[in-house]
Amino acid sequence: MKNEHILNDGYPYAGIIKWDMEDIKNNINKTEKNNSLPDFGLKRVELHPTSVCQYKCPFCYGVNFKCKRRAELPLEIIENNVFKSIKNNKKLSNSNPIIILAGLYSEPLAYSKKVELIKLLGKYNFRFGIYTNGGFMNDDIAKIICASAKQNKEKGLCYISFNVMASIINGHYDFLEKK
Repeated sequence: MKNEHILNDGYPYAGIIKWDMEDIKNNINKTEKNNSLPDFGLKRVELHPTSVCQYKCPFCYGVNFKCKRRAELPLEIIENNVFKSIKNNKKLSNSNPIIILAGLYSEPLAYSKKVELIKLLGKYNFRFGIYTNGGFMNDDIAKIICASAKQNKEKGLCYISFNVMASIINGHYDFLEKK
């Protein structure tokens, strides 16, 4: 695929999670065909949609990576290889996994297509959580999160976990508190 170099180049120092984009989709599809697999449910999927963060916190173990550059998982890859693959597999979709938007020394709400990604979580009826430093949180994002949360089977089951320490160290706690 044309984006494969984006996801595999420079790992781990470019701040990108190494991921064979077809591997997850293929393994999910195999679960229905392979009767030797135990009956299991998929409880949680953690996505790191971007490699960047607006802060340089001294406690972040990724702050010193010298070659870190902006890279993002393409939205269509997330939708087709993760969301659709889970929903199209009866065994996995019945377990109703929670999708976590997080960051590996990065900020998930720094993702350029965060609005579209959060809307997709609602469209596919996923429970979801977001681990964020809150710097990109605003009324519009909060409304989109609430609208998406209301679409899932368990009506509104989502959570947001704020890394308050990042806001304090970077002088944005008052800003975050008001939000």
